[in-house]
Amino acid sequence: MIELGSILEGLVQRTTERKLKWSRSALENQFITSIDTISIVILEEADRWGNPRYRLNIFGETEEIVDSLGFPDSSEEQDRELKRLHTLARRSTTDAESTLEKLAKALNI
Repeated sequence: MIELGSILEGLVQRTTERKLKWSRSALENQFITSIDTISIVILEEADRWGNPRYRLNIFGETEEIVDSLGFPDSSEEQDRELKRLHTLARRSTTDAESTLEKLAKALNI
């Protein structure tokens, strides 16, 4: 059986390589991408103390969640990777990389 941790690693890698394009969802702090007929959502939600938690939801062809990864089922390493994926997805929607490259060039970095 495929582990969700492996899927998470692949999503982080493909997003880092700019091979996945994320879009903003209608909900705040939620981003979505699709691979074939599978939709992937990374979202930030607050725990009961207001601290951010991240969750990965995978939707199948029937538009139902087929699997999910996040607290309390995730390891500390997976929690870090979920946060990283959320950040990468957000940056993907704003084309942050292009803006940062322009800024670095202007600063002669």
